[in-house]
Amino acid sequence: MPPFTRRVVLFSVPLQSLQLAGIFFLEYLSSASLRGDLAEAVCSITALLPLLRTGPHFQSLLAFYGRLLGERFFFRAVECAVAACCVYGPSFTQDAVVFHYLSPLLLEYRFSRFCLTRALNVVGRVLYPRCLRQLIFGADVAAAAAGEAPRAEDVNLDILYAQAPPPAPPATGAATPAQEDAFYRSIPPGCLAGMRFYRAAYTAHPLRAVLANAFVREGSRLLLELGFWLGRFCGEQRKESSLRLTRWRLLKPFSGYLVSTVVETTLTALVRTGGAKLGRALRGDELTGAGYFWGEQLVFLLAAPAIVMLAGTARAAVESALERRHPTTPEDANENMREKKQQEDADRASGFYFFEAANNMGDAADRERFKKGVDFYKVLGVDEKAQGAEIKKAYRQLALKNHPDRVGSGALAQNTARDNMAVINEAYDVLINDNTRMQYDASRLFADTPDFLNKLDKLSPTKFAGVAAVGAVGAYLLAGVVSYAQFCSMFQMLADSGRGPLRGFSFLVLSPEEKPSA
Repeated sequence: MPPFTRRVVLFSVPLQSLQLAGIFFLEYLSSASLRGDLAEAVCSITALLPLLRTGPHFQSLLAFYGRLLGERFFFRAVECAVAACCVYGPSFTQDAVVFHYLSPLLLEYRFSRFCLTRALNVVGRVLYPRCLRQLIFGADVAAAAAGEAPRAEDVNLDILYAQAPPPAPPATGAATPAQEDAFYRSIPPGCLAGMRFYRAAYTAHPLRAVLANAFVREGSRLLLELGFWLGRFCGEQRKESSLRLTRWRLLKPFSGYLVSTVVETTLTALVRTGGAKLGRALRGDELTGAGYFWGEQLVFLLAAPAIVMLAGTARAAVESALERRHPTTPEDANENMREKKQQEDADRASGFYFFEAANNMGDAADRERFKKGVDFYKVLGVDEKAQGAEIKKAYRQLALKNHPDRVGSGALAQNTARDNMAVINEAYDVLINDNTRMQYDASRLFADTPDFLNKLDKLSPTKFAGVAAVGAVGAYLLAGVVSYAQFCSMFQMLADSGRGPLRGFSFLVLSPEEKPSA
């Protein structure tokens, strides 16, 4: 190849990949995946529990949802970039792109076929009028579920079929050629091609199909995680040499991360392949490949707790071995504490942690103590973002000023000094501790009674009845939307490809602070 031609190819391929990644992202913005991401974010339990308990706090809600959606969109953009690069790779990566963009369609079909989904649809037809069903499920899906033709002429037939398919097809061994032909003719061409590709790939080589099905998703997640570690390593190089930090401060957790990732990925591929083969043996003749799908998912979910625990054990063993060989220096320990404190301050400033803290605001005594209406920051005269050193300095100054030994000997002065010191000591005890300070900050946002509840007491009986009726309808509709969205999100997480479902079992891994001592 001439040099000029090689240069043209070297420059044109990245440009084409970038253009293709943009096309993929625009496709995502008009796909069902975007609707699923938005529903998962809006119906997040982390935000809904404080919202339902205490009323809306729009500034914190915007901060929470902005961060949540920003992270989701960034991950999707990385997925599109990885998929665009895979298009120019060998046949395996090309199959991975096909799997990546067929999976949402096939997953909707499986979701619609799921027995609990059909039960919820039956309950929805009984409990909800048509207008509410259209709002929750969508007009086209509600019409198809009721056996009616969709009114929109430009509806996507593949998506509509996946969301509201006809009765289940017969198995190949039990169906006559005429029945099989009638079933295939009832499926739109796009959805039919996806089902045939999925079934043929899993029949020909289950392990290759399992790896290809998760390649884009797992590759994107791995790139983001490696980028995070690379950023930490670069930041470490820019720090002053006077800190005398060792390279093992980051290499130890990074090595543990690599080991846990390798263990999870290897076990996931093996278990999913075994599940697909088991599904083929039990129901491999099903026309849509349901045996492969459910065999792979169910076996993997059964093995997921063991995979998480094995990966966590391997990570802990590697980090412990490296710790014995390269013990943490005092400088490294101080830097770790500083970074932890910096991250907590960043979370505090973002408003995100308020929703986490509001669901864990301590025991009843702490909540009652924080409801007194006393502003502990004003008591000490410090800013809400004050560090521990500033809080200690302000406390010492106030303690010297208000100590009973520094005031007059009169009974009134002594009683006033004792009362002031009691409030100052309480403010200091709460703000100097990270956990109680987080609980106190959350209580300032979420523990007070919303204003609209106080206004309800001043309404006339007629107005109160109208507001109550509107509120009942709104709560009824919200309960249906939230319940169905939570069910959809749970299904999508547990039926995800690759290591995705392991997120639901992350609680099985103990953090270093929670590990029992020997």
